Amino acid sequence: MLFFANATAVLGGKNIKREPDFLVCQNGRWGILEVMGEQYHPSTTAMRDHDRARLFKDYGLYYIEFYAADKCYTDPDGVVTDFLQRLSKVHE
Repeated sequence: MLFFANATAVLGGKNIKREPDFLVCQNGRWGILEVMGEQYHPSTTAMRDHDRARLFKDYGLYYIEFYAADKCYTDPDGVVTDFLQRLSKVHE
């Protein structure tokens, strides 16, 4: 497995920059794991976060999962295991 934390993506020739929380590659399958919580992605920015997810999908990165920050802090192994199991089921 390969992953990048807060990797800056430059989308298209438009100089639009976005940062997924974690960009993950497992067995040639790419996905984004987003940590949602008041500190980083508060509910007030939910629509902007979903717009960002759609931008990634426009460039072919279709697998994006959102996890609650409190679960990420209390059960990081469980979150990663769940994410990777789901990612492994994505068709190439």
